[in-house]
Amino acid sequence: MSHFGYLTALCICTTLFGCAPSSSSESKPSADAAGALGLGSDSGVDPDYGGTVPDQGLDRDPDAGVGGLDLGRSDGGADVGPETPSRPFHMGMTSWPYAATIEAVQRTRELVEQHGDLYAIWLDNGVPWEAAAAGGPYPQPVMTKLSELSAEFPAGRQRFISIGLLDLTRSSLATDWEAAPRAGRFAGLSFADPLVEEAYGNWLDFIIEQLAPDWLNFAIEFSDVAHLAPDSWEDGAALLCRLYAGLRARHPELRAFFSVALKHPDSDEARALSVALPAVQACTDYAAASTYGYMFYGHPNAGDPDNLPERWLSQIRDLIPNRPVLVAETAWPAQDLNIDMWSISTQSTPEFQRRYVDRLLSEADALDAALVTWWCVVDFDALWE
Repeated sequence: MSHFGYLTALCICTTLFGCAPSSSSESKPSADAAGALGLGSDSGVDPDYGGTVPDQGLDRDPDAGVGGLDLGRSDGGADVGPETPSRPFHMGMTSWPYAATIEAVQRTRELVEQHGDLYAIWLDNGVPWEAAAAGGPYPQPVMTKLSELSAEFPAGRQRFISIGLLDLTRSSLATDWEAAPRAGRFAGLSFADPLVEEAYGNWLDFIIEQLAPDWLNFAIEFSDVAHLAPDSWEDGAALLCRLYAGLRARHPELRAFFSVALKHPDSDEARALSVALPAVQACTDYAAASTYGYMFYGHPNAGDPDNLPERWLSQIRDLIPNRPVLVAETAWPAQDLNIDMWSISTQSTPEFQRRYVDRLLSEADALDAALVTWWCVVDFDALWE
């Protein structure tokens, strides 16, 4: 039996972060896709547990009951289905909805709960800087959002929360809440300012108090500063380490880490990371990888996972040595991807997506990863349309 027998279907994700299209029948793989995943009649695993559709492997209909990475059971995780095979790491997806409707939000949450033992939430929409600096009170929209997120977590699932210290350019400090420009005394502050450390430390503490995470990525893809804003790296690295030390002192049982946005291991960006990251190697509990090889590695024919470089994921062990590995976020598209503003043109297929998932899980197993997180459970083309 394939040691990936616990994968009962591929994740159905966004065109940008790794999804198949919702409108084309060509997005569905052939009927033997489940067998290729180790889910066929000879797999030793009942492919129908958890409500999956093994004849299709991928399905664009969120009501079809296909939650994507159907995860079985990891040590310490919740039972997902009867006679579920074990695996060495937690697996799950984010609750990013596929459409801007209440129905889509609710259905996405159901699928993530049903098909994972880890439930991931991203808070990458800015920091309420002034309120955080004062230690509260926080504006009502912030309180409402955190209350909704707290209620969203299902029982019996690991809670994984990722928080953005950087803005979406990954080159400077986060905006204010809901992407509002930083204003007042925070408008021109840098990583070196003590007020930034105080405010962000308070923000982390407040989120931990409100949401009680099991896993905390306290600085999403902070590594990008090393090559996008190298003049800021020294101050940024010092801030990162002070934030980590504070978390360890105040929350010693919490698993805390920042994520490294991996690049092609032979690229200038990767060389910059190898020079910069020793400054923060001790400031994390995990070597946490963010990897989107079809989009940010820059090699030819990037949509085919067979073209990934040899150390596409294992490089994380060299960048952050002496720490256990985890995959903080990843995905792969199942259709062609064209993003003019990022000069990205990638040709992909459902078969390429399936092969990436197989390779991802194999590499994660070899690296003895602690968890693997797929970006989303259902494509959200409707949000772009």
